[in-house]
Parts: sequence; C-alpha cells; structure tokens
Amino acid sequence: MIFKQIISFPYQLVHFLREKFFALTCVFGINQKIKLTKPVISIGNISFGGSGKTPFCFELVKHLSCNGLKVCVLSRAYKSQYEQSFLAFKANEHQFDVREIGDEVFMLANKFKEEKLDVYFAIGKDRIANAQNVCKIYDDIDVFVLDDGLQQFKLEKDLEIILHNVHERGFYREFAFALNKADILIYTKVDEDWIRKNLGKNYLSFNLSLTKTLQNENDIGVFTGIADYVTLKNMLETHINQASGSKKVKIRVNNYPDHHFFNLEEIRNAVNSGIELVTTEKDWAKIPEEFHSNFNLLKLETKLNPPEIWPQILGSVTKGDSNVGTRTTKSAS
Repeated sequence: MIFKQIISFPYQLVHFLREKFFALTCVFGINQKIKLTKPVISIGNISFGGSGKTPFCFELVKHLSCNGLKVCVLSRAYKSQYEQSFLAFKANEHQFDVREIGDEVFMLANKFKEEKLDVYFAIGKDRIANAQNVCKIYDDIDVFVLDDGLQQFKLEKDLEIILHNVHERGFYREFAFALNKADILIYTKVDEDWIRKNLGKNYLSFNLSLTKTLQNENDIGVFTGIADYVTLKNMLETHINQASGSKKVKIRVNNYPDHHFFNLEEIRNAVNSGIELVTTEKDWAKIPEEFHSNFNLLKLETKLNPPEIWPQILGSVTKGDSNVGTRTTKSAS
C-alpha cells in the first residue's frame, strides 16, 4: 500500500497544482470556467477506476430518461478510434463496433438500445468542445452526464457526484480531501458490516446475476480486464456460496489491464484451460461471438441508497425550467 501511495503522489500533486493554478487565473480574469447551455451532472472518483462509475452511469441516465429528459453522455471513450477526435450518435441507432467507440461506451450504448432509451453520446477527449459540438447536431438535449468528470475542473457543473470504493487501496489521481468537492458522495463496494457502521451515508449496492447455471462450482475462473477485479472476485464467490449454501468456493482470476482488448491467443488459452469461465458485460463485447458460448456472462444491477437521493439529482437539472421533463413516456425506476 505504501508503494502505491508513493507512485500516486506525483499524479495527485500535478493535478492539484494544475487545478489551483487555473483557479488563480480565474480570480485575475485570465481564465474562466466554461458554462454549457445545458445542465451538467458529473460522475467521477479520485482513483484510477474500480468505483462502479459505469453501472452507476447506466442507472443515472436511465432514471433521467424515464423522467422525460433527453440525456447526452460525454465520454472520453478511452482506447477507442475516436478518443482523440469527436463522434456524436444516438444509442438506439448505433452500429459501431467495440474498437470504434471503446468498451465502456459500447456496453452502455447497447444497454440503452436494449432498454429503448433515446440517449445521445458525444465521445472524445475534449469533453467541453464535444458538448458544444453535439448541441449543434441535436437540439433537443436537456442534460449532459459527464462520465469520469471529477478531473474536468475547467467545466462548470450543476451537480458533482463522486463515487468512492471503500476498499480502494490502489492508485489515486487526487488527494483524499478532493472528496469534499462532492455535492453527493456515494460509497461503493460496501458490505453489510460497513452499512451497519455508517448509517445515514449514501451507498451503492450491487445485485449480481449470471446468464447461465454454473456446471462446476469447484473450478471457476474470471476472465476480465477491469480495474477492480479483486472486488468482483469476492462478490462472485459470495454469490455462489450463498446460492449453494457452501463457503468453500474459491475463484481463479485471469485479469488483464483495464480496457484491454483480448487477442485470440489469450481467449483460446482461457477456453482451453478447462475451467468454467465467467466474464463481465464490458469484457463480453471484446470477445468474438464464436467464443461466447464458452463464457458465462455476469451482469451487475445497481441500487442507490437511500432512494431519496434521486429527487435531489433530478431537481439539480430541472430547477427553474418548467419545460424540462415534460416528455415522460415511462415510469422512473
């Protein structure tokens, strides 16, 4: 842990100094924060991943959409073909492949398409310019959801939501006091013991499910490329142990770096290992369809606690605008 703190320190210090310098230039009128024409909800964290931003982003956008808002997700689309440029599209019309728009955007777009939600995406590194450009293409956007937006300090936000993994002991992009920037701080990867000791705090709970019945509970492997594979492994072990009434299941993990695109050799080696393979929705998109039958797909559903936070989130983007949210066609979750 001390080694990780030492490695993290330069990243934290550089970001802290850049943000403070920008704030100072704003005081003297040299710079100013950019205010978009539509409200902005930011989802972020202080670590390099593993806090549950992507499943929460899906739940947030779904809730806003079901309340009649036209949502545009602003994402960098890390490791995609459009990361250094700009692409705007509607989720329910997209026919891109995973390498074009990145694994997280691809997964979210597919889920919105399955839910028949009319959601827009603007992807690329320059989130501010992309937000301005997408409004020239689609004139009915009501709200932006800024994915991984905490470090976007040049953009004015209407609501700053920070997710914090209570078990995070890895690399940090910002110092711990950056959590104080949150309008809403949500703790993730919590267990029952944490909940009992932290009454009154906001937290995100996860419901795990598998698309196929496990055939061999004594020989299971997770094949994935995500930031926090340890928590995923523990959650899956708990899920299987509770379902089987046993507490002996130990799962092996074949983990690659976050956003890793698997090659055929890596996939074939996993398939030929003889163990029952479980993978995530984000990783599933990067596995060729011919191999899908060899994997058990793990799905995560999130629940925001307490649910009273939802009206606060909705109110942050609809205040003073009687026309926003009047297109409601579905009941909110």
